[in-house]
Parts: sequence; C-alpha cells; structure tokens
Amino acid sequence: MTQHLSEPLSEEIALIMRGFRQGDVLPGITQIVVYGSEGSDDFATPTGVVVVSQTCDVVRESLLYVHVAPRRRLPDNEARQARRGRRPRYVHLSAIGENDFVDLAQICSVHKSVVAPAERIAGVTSDEDISRFGKAVARHFNRFAYPDDVSIFLNPLADAIQSKSGKLESPEGRLLENVLQLRVESLNGWGEPPYDMRQLIIVEPGTLPMFPNDELPEFDESLQTWLYNGQGSGVVD
Repeated sequence: MTQHLSEPLSEEIALIMRGFRQGDVLPGITQIVVYGSEGSDDFATPTGVVVVSQTCDVVRESLLYVHVAPRRRLPDNEARQARRGRRPRYVHLSAIGENDFVDLAQICSVHKSVVAPAERIAGVTSDEDISRFGKAVARHFNRFAYPDDVSIFLNPLADAIQSKSGKLESPEGRLLENVLQLRVESLNGWGEPPYDMRQLIIVEPGTLPMFPNDELPEFDESLQTWLYNGQGSGVVD
C-alpha cells in the first residue's frame, strides 16, 4: 500500500480511511518525527498514537495527512484531574481505560498511507464521549491567553488548586470535587490595566442550595451590609 507522498490518495487508501475517526488509537505507530535544535529526530511513542484531526478531515480524500499525538497512561491522581478537565493537555480515551489519554503537547502529521494499514482501536465509542473528546481537543487550542501580569497574579491560585485537587482526605480536595470550572473575566476588558476582574466558580448541579422561586431569603442586617453596598451591588467577590 505504498504511495508517493505528493500523489493524491489511491482509491484503496481513501476507502480504508473512511473507517477512521478522531480519537482512534494506532498502537502500531511507535514513533513520530519532531523537530529540535539539531534538526528532525524520532520521538518514541511506545504505546502508540491517537488521531486528533477532526473526523471530517480524516476521511476527506483531498487531505493527505492526519494529525496524531502520543498516547499516555497517567498516574491515578493525575488521571483523575485530567478526566475532570483540569489538565487540558490530556484528553481521556474512555473506551481504553481510566488512566489512558492522548497527550496534546506533541502533535505530528502522518501521511494517510501510513495510517490506513495500521491497527485501529476506538479510543472513544459512545456519542457523548465522542463529542466530549472533540470539544476537549478544541479547548486545548482555544484557551484564552491572559495578559502576562494577570497570569503571574493567578499562578499562586492555580498552584494551590492543583496541589489540592484529587486529594479527598483534605477539605479543599473534597470541595474541589464539586467544581467544574474556574473562570476569570474582566468587566472593563483585557486591553490595558488596571483590570476589573471577577472570578466565576461553576459547580456541579445540586452543590448549592436552591431557594423557592430562585429568590434569596431574607438576610440578617449585618450580613446584608457585609455582602452588598448601598446600590445593591455585591462588594465581596
């Protein structure tokens, strides 16, 4: 099934590629090519690689290459964090195992004539997991780049969260189990400082109590004063 790299895909290869999709594991591809300070070099992928190109590009005959990334098996605590989306570098291969992931830190292009004859194992199978995998790959490349001074300001918070995440023996670790996302927004934009920042914490449904008709209960006067200013705006973030 050899083919010159500049030639259009043969009918045989094009037909085989219709059976591949994003999230497929190719255990037989045990090295990829990377480019370093001394030129190109082989990078070992002993457990194979994973297709990260969108399925529509994988099956499109006019595209000769697919993007792949190394398959990784993570330690339990790191895998737990990655499954919950707290390590965007890694995307879970739910059909393989709890600790199996694709590592998006190192992506390589592989010609379809190499991919077509390779052994294929579905890394994700259910519609929900397939959708989740695609969104997680997209998220890795769409993350917002905060200004440098904001990143430096947020680093201690990120370090504290990572150090406690997954450690269920600590109160902070148990609390973080209910947190889906931590977001930071600037009410006056990110153009130039000072930034009027707010932190948003998105938690699992049912984590916070629900009030009848979504109306807040009456507050003690001292608590009301502490929480809100005279214009009714929150002063505690």
